[in-house]
Amino acid sequence: MNTKEYVYSWHLSLRVDRPVEGCAMRPHAYMYGKKLDDRGGGSDHHEKVSQQPHTKVMKEPPPQHEFSYRWFRGPLHEACAYEGCPRRTSFSPHDWSKHALGGTDCALQCVSTQSSLYKCTFCNSNCFVHAWKTQYTVPKENSNNNIYGNYSNQNNHTNSIGVPSVAAVGGMNGGGTGGGVGENYAGSRHGTPSRSRSGSFDTTDDELLYADEAQSTRSNGSRSPGPPLDVMSTGSAASLGSNTNNNNITTTTNAGTPRGYLGGYNSNTNNDNSSSSNNNNNNNNNGMGGHDSNSDNHYNYTDYNAGDDWIEVSRDQIFLPGMDDVGRKLKLEAAAYSLETGELLMSRVVKTDVVLARAPDPKKRNLVTTKGAAAAASTAGGGPRFRVSTYNVLAEIYATAQQYPYCDFWALSWDYRFQNILREIMDASPEVLCLQEVQADHYENHVYAALSDAGYEGVFKQKTRQSMGLAGKVDGCALFWRRSKFHLIESYSIEFNELAQRQATQVLGLNPRSEEGVAFLNRLSKDNVAQLVVLEVIHAQTPRSSREITQICIANTHLYSNKDFPDVKLWQTWQLLQELESFVLSRGTNLPLVICGDFNSTPDTAVYDLLSRQSVHPGHPDVNVSNNNNNNGDDNPPNILPDAMNITHSFQLGSAYQTVLGEEPWVTNFTLNFKGVLDYIWYSAQNLRPLSAALIPDEAQLTKHGDALPSTEYSSDHIMLISDLQVVLNNNSNNGNR
Repeated sequence: MNTKEYVYSWHLSLRVDRPVEGCAMRPHAYMYGKKLDDRGGGSDHHEKVSQQPHTKVMKEPPPQHEFSYRWFRGPLHEACAYEGCPRRTSFSPHDWSKHALGGTDCALQCVSTQSSLYKCTFCNSNCFVHAWKTQYTVPKENSNNNIYGNYSNQNNHTNSIGVPSVAAVGGMNGGGTGGGVGENYAGSRHGTPSRSRSGSFDTTDDELLYADEAQSTRSNGSRSPGPPLDVMSTGSAASLGSNTNNNNITTTTNAGTPRGYLGGYNSNTNNDNSSSSNNNNNNNNNGMGGHDSNSDNHYNYTDYNAGDDWIEVSRDQIFLPGMDDVGRKLKLEAAAYSLETGELLMSRVVKTDVVLARAPDPKKRNLVTTKGAAAAASTAGGGPRFRVSTYNVLAEIYATAQQYPYCDFWALSWDYRFQNILREIMDASPEVLCLQEVQADHYENHVYAALSDAGYEGVFKQKTRQSMGLAGKVDGCALFWRRSKFHLIESYSIEFNELAQRQATQVLGLNPRSEEGVAFLNRLSKDNVAQLVVLEVIHAQTPRSSREITQICIANTHLYSNKDFPDVKLWQTWQLLQELESFVLSRGTNLPLVICGDFNSTPDTAVYDLLSRQSVHPGHPDVNVSNNNNNNGDDNPPNILPDAMNITHSFQLGSAYQTVLGEEPWVTNFTLNFKGVLDYIWYSAQNLRPLSAALIPDEAQLTKHGDALPSTEYSSDHIMLISDLQVVLNNNSNNGNR
């Protein structure tokens, strides 16, 4: 029987993403427990704990708790000591990406005391190499004296990392950047640069939670509550273990907070600013020297000492960085309080990297017009004109670092990408907007509200599969139209899973529970959807006899993405066209039709042939998947397609880009693994004509701020297609497609 007693300790995990102007910061905080048992340690319990323990996550859940938060803004931050570095004056995301930094997000600091670059910090190795060419050796007798005036008062025990500039005027305030515990100490390895993460989101100041955490353990395994460990001023690192009396701490409860906020930054509320630097160490010691049972877990709050230049800016859980925060670092203090007793359970403070400015406005897209478009638009047969855009915006559930390792993690966040995507849409200013991969929760919380404020109305249809984890984590299609241009007449959605079920049972007569029926449905049930709306042009200047022409049918879809299932994509396209035929023909043959979306099919596929030529060739490989060798591990995939002669439709469709440019764009999806055309704008050629199309940026532009998409400039792996279309009021006009 194992009678060994284990000691448990509670821990608090706290992380925030890279701060960018205008992007909401949401703390990721949770408590967890660890079991401590020393393997091979001494017999004394405290001796075991003090050694490096073997830890296991505790199965017991933490006590019920709630969090309180405080946000602080730091001093202006000088990012690099190399004078030629653009990041000394620019906080544009383009200049701070991994691509701009040479593929690394690590900063370098010179710790050689005999170098003129001693304590200088560089944003990447390239800047360090350039600066090293101009460095010189400082005599040994002067190595302890800083050649820069900013460091003349620093002692060996300082824990602030200075960032001097060789040719800077005035230098940094106080000779530091507000660095704290958890950063590398200068002088630890002379003659070599030390490395520290520039994106220190889950490290830095709070690795030592309490000064006495190794010895102060409760019977239930949780640590004794104590004040938060914040970034300390000069000299405080040496006083972590001191046990100063906390007589000046008083009990306070701040309005608007669940349990009050931790203080501990300055326990003396009457501290005079002129002597704040002298009282720095004492004040920090009072705030960190263990727990005072008389304080009731609440500490008197005052601002950071003036010498620290940290200012409290918010006590809300979510913080939105603004222009005043750009170029500065932020600090977040999180404190967990027991819901049962109200006592402080744990606290932690983390420091972010420097706040970046919002990304520059997207580059203007050039429009190419068709020959004679202006004359055709002014002819008697010219009807209403409208701009259509289609855009796969890359759902957050797919925007992972594993899928796009070349893109910065913070540039993959939805808050950052949505800013760029929204500005792209506003710059294009379409009257009809078809979006794919819109996440359900983002549509409800961000997309619809933003576009509604911009004058759009819309509908959403999510895929028919279950959400990936939390509610709302499933993507779908969204279709918007400008209220001042159209109003909605009809709206429908198409579920391809339902169409597969209907074809299996009603058309083919299969038993859905039979082996053949299960194989058929498993092959086709991929959860994809399509949308269909009928819009009517407002105040259309058309004769009454042609009233029906003021209505336009818009379809939006996103087909299955797996390249090994071309037969499924072809079946989905065929079924979509069958549904559209039934819908449009029941309302008259003169209803203009636009089909937009991500078809996940290149121009050499059977999907493209069916859309553009009304049929497919019987010998096309996509039609004969069951006879191919590459079946994605399926030795005998079912034949889900009818005879190729029956895969047809009656629409005369043209591709807007092919009509305007003479060919499809060179790319609409641009990643490291795939570069090609997947997105299209199709139109009914008998009653619509394309007037223009927006050019796709060339490769040099797409890779200017990243190896591929997404990047800090382009926030999706797809590129938005934009085309101006015009209704043709008579069928004699030549639209250039046929």
